[in-house]
Amino acid sequence: MRPEYTDPDSGYRYYGVQQFERLNTIRYLRALDMPLEDIADFLQNKDVGKIQEMLIQQRETVRQKQQELQIIEQKINTRLEGLTDALSSRLDTITLVQTPPRRIT
Repeated sequence: MRPEYTDPDSGYRYYGVQQFERLNTIRYLRALDMPLEDIADFLQNKDVGKIQEMLIQQRETVRQKQQELQIIEQKINTRLEGLTDALSSRLDTITLVQTPPRRIT
């Protein structure tokens, strides 16, 4: 979005009162990690049904990212447990330990 005025010395951009609603919408949708392309499309059409579809899709994207992050967190926890176990193990002793079956990745 073009500012109403740009200070030639500082490069600071000034926006008009009419532009605040648009800027707030952009900031809000960016805070939801909405792609700029989708935001531009919404601002051009201002279709409530379209924004509803976009938000539903964004919610699904967030859910997928959460699942991916949970998997990463599980891997980190498993590695930390292994490191903790290794650090607490005695190097001059052989110990037989029974563990439940688990997936090795």
